[in-house]
Amino acid sequence: MVKKKVSGQTIAIIILSLLLLVTICFGGVYAYYSSRSAAFYGRIIMGNLKINLQTDGEDHDDSILTTSGIKVPGSEFENKPLYIINESNVPVYISIIYILKVTPIGGGEPIEDYDDSHPLISIGQSDMWTDYRFVSDVTGSEIRVRCLMTTSPVGPSTEPITVIGENQFGLSTSMGNEFQSKEIEIRFQAYAIGADSLTSELAGVEDMNERCDIIMSAIYEAFDYNFD
Repeated sequence: MVKKKVSGQTIAIIILSLLLLVTICFGGVYAYYSSRSAAFYGRIIMGNLKINLQTDGEDHDDSILTTSGIKVPGSEFENKPLYIINESNVPVYISIIYILKVTPIGGGEPIEDYDDSHPLISIGQSDMWTDYRFVSDVTGSEIRVRCLMTTSPVGPSTEPITVIGENQFGLSTSMGNEFQSKEIEIRFQAYAIGADSLTSELAGVEDMNERCDIIMSAIYEAFDYNFD
């Protein structure tokens, strides 16, 4: 039997073939572990929140009171109606903060330490608005405001929503003696937040004060903890 001698060239071919086989095998494993699926895309149109306060007066007239004279809590006032227009295209919660600037008659520094533990204004009979006192010290400085709030979502509408009806505005009878001989200026500012943003936080919450606090805390955070 004649033995054939394997040449160096043949050995080199065998080695290269083995290396190629190893490369193919390991290359396949690497490709498998690093594979990725095809991309899928979705498009979301974010809701637009837009609300406006208005009265029946001229555009340049931002006062709702048409009354004059000296008043006491419980007095009758003459006022134009105050409306809010919800031009949002999604349901929202609305909060109308009302701030009283209380100064001594004849001038002087504004008084800020008056009792606001009870509603300060009267808006007539309304099942829609809850008068709530919001307190927060999340920034390290306490903020305390009273506001008229909706505790149920308000849907988009072109019809005005009445906040204070004509000649329905007044000062609350719970106002104390610190308001005697004072001049009071009232400012209203409306805020809104998308109702769907708070679905999980408000789920199962029936207590109105708790609902108000959740909504106001979210609005306060959304406006960078600044109501000015």
